[in-house]
Amino acid sequence: MYLFMFFIFLFVLVTTNLVFKSLYGAYKSSDWVIVDATLLHATIDQHYSKDGNTHSLTYTPKVFYQYEINDTYYNSRKVSWVEEYNDSDMLSKAQYLVSQFNAGNSIHIYVNPDNHADAVIDRKINWYSIKGVLIACLIFWSMFIGCTYVLFTKLKLP
Repeated sequence: MYLFMFFIFLFVLVTTNLVFKSLYGAYKSSDWVIVDATLLHATIDQHYSKDGNTHSLTYTPKVFYQYEINDTYYNSRKVSWVEEYNDSDMLSKAQYLVSQFNAGNSIHIYVNPDNHADAVIDRKINWYSIKGVLIACLIFWSMFIGCTYVLFTKLKLP
């Protein structure tokens, strides 16, 4: 039972961290300033996975951009607060970034006014991308609370 609880606790920590990073990232960047940036590189990584009868294809935009603030140049790779995407909306965003790179156009990014090296292209929460992790987080929290209840009430542990 203790080993089972240990693994449940690890899953709780991992999934909570992923959900928290997305939610907190969107919150903290809500008042960041819009700056023009130059795309130096943009591609789309595709990852195909097969688990039994289940097949999935995920897309991750890989970008490298540069921007200037107060005569200082900064570089960043951050697209959004969720690193891997499996929905058509984010594939469209990745394709848009690649088309902007190929056309040599500038893009709008959001920059932290207190730390100019901190920037992101898309600051909003993509609920579709994090819903699986959010559901897993809630399930693992429920299991952890249930196991804790059983340990301390049914097994009469101190």
